[in-house]
Parts: sequence; structure tokens; C-alpha cells
Amino acid sequence: MPDYEDDEQLWRTLYRNRDKNFVRRVLNPKKSPKLEVANKPGTFMTHLMGSAEIGESYTPIAFPSVVEKRKGFLEQLPDKEVIPYALSTGEFIKFKDRAASEKFATKYKRVWPYGTKK
Repeated sequence: MPDYEDDEQLWRTLYRNRDKNFVRRVLNPKKSPKLEVANKPGTFMTHLMGSAEIGESYTPIAFPSVVEKRKGFLEQLPDKEVIPYALSTGEFIKFKDRAASEKFATKYKRVWPYGTKK
């Protein structure tokens, strides 16, 4: 199981999944579009990650709820649309267990040198 106390493991997971849009936005935050946070003028985000277990085998995954459906424009999906969108687009990462997917979803920004203010 990956130990996300180690930033090197985060980098490896991101690098292995660099073909995914949300991972490219993590790896290149200055080139990523931004979404203004509702009720927080002047505060922007490019990601909001979650994790879940899916399917009959309860496969653990991590996925974004802020997505780039149209090039250059981010939107935050309603909760009920997040997992179906991730599964239909491939915008998720599989993990060996739930703890690893949760750690990734909460710690991925440790390797991200970008703030939330524009």
C-alpha cells in the first residue's frame, strides 16, 4: 500500500497517471484554469478531490469533483454526478485499499506548490 506520508510516493502516483486531465492540472497548476469558490470572492480552486469504493468488488478510487468538461473552464459537479462522471471519463485513480485512496485524496496537494488566491 502506498504511504502518502512520503511525497515521493505521491509524485510516483501522479506521474503514472499524468494522462488524466485532473492530474495534469495538479502537475501544471499555473497552466490550469481556476474556478472561483462560491461565497468566497477572490478565492479560487482548481481541484476538490474525493474517494470512494465502487462496484461489486468495492474498488477504491480517488477522483476530482472540480472538472474541466470544456477546455479552459472548470466546474464543480453536484455530488450525485461526481462518480458517474469519473467512471465515464476515466478521471479517477484506482488504489489497493480505501485508506490509500483517502490518503491520496487528502494529501495530493503536498506536492503542489500553488496557493488558492489568484
